Amino acid sequence: MVHSHGVSADADAGKLTAALALIVGFMVVDVVVGTLVHSLALLSDAAQARAVGPGDGRR
Repeated sequence: MVHSHGVSADADAGKLTAALALIVGFMVVDVVVGTLVHSLALLSDAAQARAVGPGDGRR
């Protein structure tokens, strides 16, 4: 007898893709605006977003 709740293994793939797109989008905006206004704070935030990344739990 198999116990199942009817949820497939890739049920949240679309949500995870959207979250990754948001993270990458914010990182790109941080780099572009940080470079234009010479802001080390924005550039370091973009570097931290790249270093930590999604799923790491530290951000």
